[in-house]
Amino acid sequence: RTVVLYFNVYNNGSGAQQWNHLDDVSLALCTQAEAATAVAAQPDPAGPVAADALVVAPAAVYFDDQVVGSSVTLQVSNRNAEDAPLSWQAETDAPWLSVQATSGSTPGGLDVSLVSGEAEAGIYQAQITLIPDDPAVEAVTILVIWVTGLDERLYLPAIEN
Repeated sequence: RTVVLYFNVYNNGSGAQQWNHLDDVSLALCTQAEAATAVAAQPDPAGPVAADALVVAPAAVYFDDQVVGSSVTLQVSNRNAEDAPLSWQAETDAPWLSVQATSGSTPGGLDVSLVSGEAEAGIYQAQITLIPDDPAVEAVTILVIWVTGLDERLYLPAIEN
């Protein structure tokens, strides 16, 4: 059996490194008997319509004082592009993290930045939560990691195809 984990590190265009990863792995078992009794779904002539859901990109934010950039803009959209915009409220659980707008609607951006000030060397973790005004839509949590004052660094080797 093979498990493939995806991890991506990239530059967000303003010099800050961003990262994301696949954090949910599901395994399913299908027997021949189950496969034989499966009924092919008939597609809706108009096509499937996705339910309203907030989608945020990137899904996680990484700040490092060794890399230029102490702010990033998250893109917030509605998974159902055919529906009306979704309004949301933003909140964070860390005093060192700032969101420039505490509310907005899709499609749009959310500016996130580090708050100026002295911090002890270390690795800090926080969350930004986007809470939709529509109670039928789930809230979205964005993980934020800030590394400051640490001289040692871990680098992933270059992978070539």
